[in-house]
Amino acid sequence: MKKVTLGFTAVLLSTTASFAGGLDRSNLFLGPLWEETGETGNYVELSYGALNPSVSSDSLDSDPLKSIESVGFAYKRDLSETLSAAIIIDEPFAVATDYEGTSSGLPVEPKGILSSIGVTFVL
Repeated sequence: MKKVTLGFTAVLLSTTASFAGGLDRSNLFLGPLWEETGETGNYVELSYGALNPSVSSDSLDSDPLKSIESVGFAYKRDLSETLSAAIIIDEPFAVATDYEGTSSGLPVEPKGILSSIGVTFVL
Protein backbone atom coordinates (compact mmCIF):
# COMPACT_ATOMS: atom_id res chain seq x y z
CA MET A 1 0.00 0.00 0.00
CA LYS A 2 2.91 2.35 0.75
CA LYS A 3 4.33 1.78 -2.74
CA VAL A 4 0.99 2.64 -4.34
CA THR A 5 0.67 5.81 -2.26
CA LEU A 6 4.25 6.89 -3.05
CA GLY A 7 3.75 6.17 -6.75
CA PHE A 8 0.48 8.10 -6.83
CA THR A 9 2.12 11.04 -5.04
CA ALA A 10 5.03 11.06 -7.48
CA VAL A 11 2.66 11.11 -10.46
CA LEU A 12 0.67 14.00 -8.96
CA LEU A 13 3.80 16.03 -8.26
CA SER A 14 5.16 15.52 -11.77
CA THR A 15 1.81 16.56 -13.28
CA THR A 16 1.75 19.73 -11.17
CA ALA A 17 5.21 20.67 -12.40
CA SER A 18 4.19 20.23 -16.04
CA PHE A 19 1.23 22.58 -15.67
CA ALA A 20 3.34 25.33 -14.10
CA GLY A 21 4.50 26.52 -17.51
CA GLY A 22 3.60 30.18 -17.13
CA LEU A 23 0.58 30.09 -19.42
CA ASP A 24 -1.71 31.93 -17.00
CA ARG A 25 -1.91 35.57 -18.07
CA SER A 26 -4.77 36.73 -15.92
CA ASN A 27 -5.99 35.55 -12.59
CA LEU A 28 -9.75 35.62 -12.37
CA PHE A 29 -10.40 39.35 -12.16
CA LEU A 30 -13.61 40.24 -10.33
CA GLY A 31 -12.94 43.98 -10.07
CA PRO A 32 -16.07 45.01 -12.01
CA LEU A 33 -18.23 43.67 -9.17
CA TRP A 34 -17.00 46.47 -6.89
CA GLU A 35 -17.19 49.32 -9.39
CA GLU A 36 -19.74 52.08 -8.83
CA THR A 37 -22.57 51.96 -11.35
CA GLY A 38 -24.13 55.38 -10.85
CA GLU A 39 -27.78 56.05 -11.56
CA THR A 40 -28.12 53.50 -14.37
CA GLY A 41 -27.03 50.49 -12.33
CA ASN A 42 -24.78 49.33 -15.21
CA TYR A 43 -21.02 49.15 -15.63
CA VAL A 44 -19.11 48.19 -18.80
CA GLU A 45 -15.37 47.63 -19.13
CA LEU A 46 -13.27 46.92 -22.21
CA SER A 47 -9.61 45.98 -21.95
CA TYR A 48 -6.68 45.36 -24.27
CA GLY A 49 -3.31 43.89 -23.43
CA ALA A 50 -0.16 43.16 -25.38
CA LEU A 51 2.76 41.03 -24.28
CA ASN A 52 6.11 40.99 -26.05
CA PRO A 53 8.31 38.43 -24.24
CA SER A 54 11.90 37.81 -25.22
CA VAL A 55 14.63 35.34 -24.44
CA SER A 56 18.21 35.19 -25.59
CA SER A 57 20.77 32.45 -25.42
CA ASP A 58 24.05 31.50 -27.05
CA SER A 59 22.38 28.35 -28.38
CA LEU A 60 19.48 30.20 -30.11
CA ASP A 61 19.85 32.11 -33.37
CA SER A 62 16.58 34.00 -32.89
CA ASP A 63 14.00 34.67 -30.19
CA PRO A 64 11.47 31.78 -30.10
CA LEU A 65 8.90 33.68 -28.00
CA LYS A 66 6.34 35.62 -30.02
CA SER A 67 4.11 38.58 -29.18
CA ILE A 68 0.54 37.94 -28.10
CA GLU A 69 -2.42 40.26 -27.67
CA SER A 70 -5.62 39.86 -25.70
CA VAL A 71 -8.92 41.62 -25.29
CA GLY A 72 -11.42 41.51 -22.47
CA PHE A 73 -14.97 42.58 -21.72
CA ALA A 74 -16.92 42.93 -18.48
CA TYR A 75 -20.53 43.93 -17.85
CA LYS A 76 -22.06 44.46 -14.41
CA ARG A 77 -25.68 45.14 -13.52
CA ASP A 78 -27.04 45.98 -10.08
CA LEU A 79 -30.05 43.75 -9.50
CA SER A 80 -30.87 45.37 -6.16
CA GLU A 81 -29.06 47.42 -3.52
CA THR A 82 -27.35 44.30 -2.19
CA LEU A 83 -27.11 42.04 -5.26
CA SER A 84 -25.16 42.44 -8.50
CA ALA A 85 -24.51 40.21 -11.49
CA ALA A 86 -21.55 40.34 -13.85
CA ILE A 87 -20.30 38.57 -16.95
CA ILE A 88 -16.57 38.67 -17.67
CA ILE A 89 -15.04 37.47 -20.95
CA ASP A 90 -11.26 37.28 -21.26
CA GLU A 91 -8.35 35.26 -22.61
CA PRO A 92 -6.76 33.81 -19.45
CA PHE A 93 -4.20 31.41 -21.00
CA ALA A 94 -1.95 31.95 -24.01
CA VAL A 95 1.54 31.38 -25.33
CA ALA A 96 3.10 31.60 -28.79
CA THR A 97 6.43 30.03 -29.74
CA ASP A 98 8.32 29.56 -32.97
CA TYR A 99 11.66 27.76 -32.97
CA GLU A 100 11.94 27.89 -36.78
CA GLY A 101 15.40 29.02 -37.77
CA THR A 102 16.88 28.46 -34.31
CA SER A 103 19.58 26.01 -33.41
CA SER A 104 17.44 24.24 -30.84
CA GLY A 105 19.11 20.89 -31.36
CA LEU A 106 15.72 19.21 -31.76
CA PRO A 107 14.97 16.93 -34.72
CA VAL A 108 12.01 19.19 -35.61
CA GLU A 109 11.56 22.93 -35.16
CA PRO A 110 8.47 23.22 -32.96
CA LYS A 111 5.97 26.00 -33.49
CA GLY A 112 2.84 26.47 -31.47
CA ILE A 113 0.08 28.81 -30.38
CA LEU A 114 -2.09 28.11 -27.38
CA SER A 115 -5.00 30.42 -26.64
CA SER A 116 -8.24 30.28 -24.71
CA ILE A 117 -11.39 32.24 -24.02
CA GLY A 118 -12.90 32.34 -20.55
CA VAL A 119 -16.48 33.30 -19.79
CA THR A 120 -17.34 33.89 -16.14
CA PHE A 121 -20.75 34.71 -14.71
CA VAL A 122 -20.78 35.99 -11.13
CA LEU A 123 -23.81 36.72 -8.99
